[in-house]
Amino acid sequence: MSRFGTGLSRFLYVAMIVGLGLMLLALIAGILVGVVALVDPTAFETLRTSVNGQPVHLRQPQLALSIAALIMLAASFGAAVLWQLMGMLKSAADGEPFTPANVRRLRILAAIFATLTAVQLSAFLLPASVRDGLNMREANLDVGTLFAALLALVLAEVFRAGVALREDAEGTI
Repeated sequence: MSRFGTGLSRFLYVAMIVGLGLMLLALIAGILVGVVALVDPTAFETLRTSVNGQPVHLRQPQLALSIAALIMLAASFGAAVLWQLMGMLKSAADGEPFTPANVRRLRILAAIFATLTAVQLSAFLLPASVRDGLNMREANLDVGTLFAALLALVLAEVFRAGVALREDAEGTI
């Protein structure tokens, strides 16, 4: 791999470590909001925020718990994706991108994106009070995550073929 590619891989690896740290902080914040909402349901009565440009008052404990759950879910998905990408970038920086571990990582990414699509579909099942509290008049499905899942599966197969070619080339030398 060229020096530029290796340097870029290392830079992206460090950037993803920072992003992973931020995701973990968001996860901790979500846990704290959930614990506070469970311990003292009136703690959020004076807090106001906006969702989709509309003001939201967190007077209902179930709304605070729903927001905490969404924060934790989003941070968990983000951290899981960054963790897999960090492993791939590390192997690329080491000059070994076509490994069975990267094939597995790409399949895990596909599963994460497919799960995220399923979670988006589950928004249709949220109780009306939660949807109203979050100003979600209608649930939307982002087909980009489904496309990302399919793309990750295709890349996993490409990497699997690359691993097989590399093993064949090493066997003939």
